[in-house]
Amino acid sequence: MQKINTFLNKYTKSFEEIKIVNIVFILMCIFLAYYISEKILIPFNFYLEYKWLDVPMHILGSFLFTNLFINIIKSKYINFRNILIFILFIGISWELLEYIKDVINLNNFPGWLDTFKDLFDDVLGAYAAFRFYKNK
Repeated sequence: MQKINTFLNKYTKSFEEIKIVNIVFILMCIFLAYYISEKILIPFNFYLEYKWLDVPMHILGSFLFTNLFINIIKSKYINFRNILIFILFIGISWELLEYIKDVINLNNFPGWLDTFKDLFDDVLGAYAAFRFYKNK
């Protein structure tokens, strides 16, 4: 048994190293999704041509941010209430930034119904990430 533990300790990464790799990977995915949205989807008007495209982007974004939250905080604080508070903070902040961007660029604000739909999509992505974490 001692030989197996020595082998595992020598050739495997520690939990903290794995956690850091997960956090870096999730951050890269968040930045990639943002880059695709800002450099491809918005300039080529994909959001206007394909109205449904906003839904998976919000679900994906909240899924990634929830995974980031889960990987950063300690496991005893992970419950759906805390995740919901976190993702609503992120989602409301994002919607506020979109509103400010629309005002500065003199674009029409899509409306409150779109904002609430986006927040609902954020909650769906957070719930999916929470269920994924709990089923591990």
